[in-house]
Amino acid sequence: MNMKLTKVAVRMAMGLIPTDMVFYKDEKDKLYRLRYLKSAVYETSDPIEILSRLVSVSKYAPDTLEGEIVEDSSKEVHIKTDRGIYLLQKNAENIKFWDITNNEINDGGCLDRV
Repeated sequence: MNMKLTKVAVRMAMGLIPTDMVFYKDEKDKLYRLRYLKSAVYETSDPIEILSRLVSVSKYAPDTLEGEIVEDSSKEVHIKTDRGIYLLQKNAENIKFWDITNNEINDGGCLDRV
């Protein structure tokens, strides 16, 4: 079974280390978030190399992702391409970003005590 996804957004997410988050949409307008590319080139246990891999995969994500579905679970789908296997999180439309400008949803943490 093959799948074709189209890149719809790249967002910056706030965290310990900001990284790009890439979203794809299928023909039914369902969203998927690119997690990473599994490839023999990237196999490593070094944390710095792993972080570098995650950032570069997001940065160089193709506009169209097309390939064979090699694994399909309730939470993610794995698509095999010529570069390797892309792991994508399903139901990405449910991802919520922490909005530091919205005081109603923040819990009064250290950010508003600066």
